[in-house]
Amino acid sequence: MPKKRKTILFIEDDPDQQKMYRFTLRKAGYRFVQASSGEAGLKAANVEKPDLILLDILMNGMSGIETLRQLKKSPETKHIPVVIFTNYTKEEALQEVLALGAAEVIIKTDVVPKDVVDKIEAKYLPH
Repeated sequence: MPKKRKTILFIEDDPDQQKMYRFTLRKAGYRFVQASSGEAGLKAANVEKPDLILLDILMNGMSGIETLRQLKKSPETKHIPVVIFTNYTKEEALQEVLALGAAEVIIKTDVVPKDVVDKIEAKYLPH
């Protein structure tokens, strides 16, 4: 029986980031689900039950911090690892997301897509 592909939910409102990571993560063999707002991300997390969530902090509407708070409050989604994927480097915000239960913070400008895939595979979704 073939293995079920792991699902990654990418909550990000930047179309260029969505396109780049959709390509990279699909190429790496993941099922890619995308949401362009915190509200849409919460719905997608409940419907799709992803294996991992990549979440931006700065988005229109509900912030990534509030989205994370809601994800970790819900019995349906609190167990899903959430990696904050952002360029927002304000120390208080980064400390807050870790305190709320984010698995880690990746600063977008510090990595290329291949690095993100390698880190996901090493830490969260080993093949």
